Amino acid sequence: KTDIVCSSQIRYLVPDAGFWELRNEPGGLMKFCINKLKPFKPRFEKPSTGLCAVILARDRYPNEEIGVTGFDYTLYPEEDQVWRHDQFAENRRIETLDIIELFT
Repeated sequence: KTDIVCSSQIRYLVPDAGFWELRNEPGGLMKFCINKLKPFKPRFEKPSTGLCAVILARDRYPNEEIGVTGFDYTLYPEEDQVWRHDQFAENRRIETLDIIELFT
């Protein structure tokens, strides 16, 4: 098990946990995630923080199991969902990342 916080805000840094800061700058982690979502032609270019966390986890831990919980819009997109992000593009992207859905 690994604890890593993924956020665009440093205030969420947690002692004794890893931290992936999603800065939107050249070479930054957000740009990396945007580039990983682009092939799926999203209508809203910026991926959600949750999808960014999964993209980064798969990149850094390519041979490990990655479990997610929640992710309702990303895992089960529906036409009538109102969400800032593109749940259909995010769904197509996350389906390629070999994740395990954890139920609570």
